[in-house]
Amino acid sequence: HSSKGSQKKAAKAAAKAAKKAAAKAAAKGGAPPPASAPAKAGKAAATAKPAAAPGAAIKKPARRPAAIGIGTRSKIPPHTLSFSPNSALTDRPVVTFAVAVLTNTVQDYGINSDHTRAAGPGLGLPKPQGSGGSTGINGGEICGDVTIAKYVARRAAADAVGYGAAAATVLTGGADDAAAS
Repeated sequence: HSSKGSQKKAAKAAAKAAKKAAAKAAAKGGAPPPASAPAKAGKAAATAKPAAAPGAAIKKPARRPAAIGIGTRSKIPPHTLSFSPNSALTDRPVVTFAVAVLTNTVQDYGINSDHTRAAGPGLGLPKPQGSGGSTGINGGEICGDVTIAKYVARRAAADAVGYGAAAATVLTGGADDAAAS
């Protein structure tokens, strides 16, 4: 009895999915998919998988974490830039390196090659002043090339060190913008 019931359920599910796909294709203005031969009775119908919904095959891209993760348990040490060397060029901190060189602060940051990192580049932040104790919590991390570059430029402008301060002021749009952050 149960095998006949499961056969009927599988056949109904397949028919429903085919009908749904035909309706979707008609709504898009395309021709409905060609009708396939009716399912064979017996084992074939019992083992037949219902057709997947048309939208089920599309994978959504992985969601990136928030740009600033203050107070998170970051594994990135403070002032260390971490990225995967195997990632695409668009997921590497190219703008950050350029800003660090232009502001003459490249020596202030360490580089960590993390082959398991999938979230794009990240920069570990120092602990907030007054946090005290060794709780294992860093100051969090900043994710994203341009976001990290803005942090580097604003930090250089705030520190006002050598010719890097002038470049940082130009990159951040003026001293007022750097002081406001």
